[in-house]
Amino acid sequence: MFSLDNLDYLNIVLFIFVFSLFNFLVTAIIIKYYPPQHQQNKNVEMFTKEDVDRLLENQKNQILMKFSEEKAILSKENAVIQLKLEKKEKKSLKSKRLLSVYESEMKEILGQPLSPTDKEKLKNALNENESLKKKNIELEETNSKLSNEIQVQVHNFNALKLRAESRLEDASEQLSQIKKVAKRKILALKLKLKE
Repeated sequence: MFSLDNLDYLNIVLFIFVFSLFNFLVTAIIIKYYPPQHQQNKNVEMFTKEDVDRLLENQKNQILMKFSEEKAILSKENAVIQLKLEKKEKKSLKSKRLLSVYESEMKEILGQPLSPTDKEKLKNALNENESLKKKNIELEETNSKLSNEIQVQVHNFNALKLRAESRLEDASEQLSQIKKVAKRKILALKLKLKE
């Protein structure tokens, strides 16, 4: 069942995603603004376009992998809750059937003249009927709560998914910008080296 712990869980997932994105951006900034020091004029070691592309692609893949892992965990939790809801609905249906059987039996009993033992049976049947009604009401309330929890979880999951997809799009856009800047830097460094 969902509770405040699950909201904390979603916050942790969001934090991991934001932290990964921050880590990615810091790496990109370091690559952009702090190229390796030149050791010699002829044999200069620097980040090539392939190095930058590989680093950026690795960061992107890590973010995607973390996102897919969190999505799988949330999907499993959602499936477990859905299964619990279905079980509760089956119990509720059984209780309703039993209740209708008891009500029909009571109508039969009420239509006949009662002996003292029949009166006792009727009293017991009425008590049992009341007990079943209470259980049925409790099951319906539990069913309703589970249904509400599933709706909240689905809403939270969809909101998290939208936020993650939006951030992923932003990261991809930033990645392409960083690639453009890196290409220009590499070209500028190559031109300086030729001079």
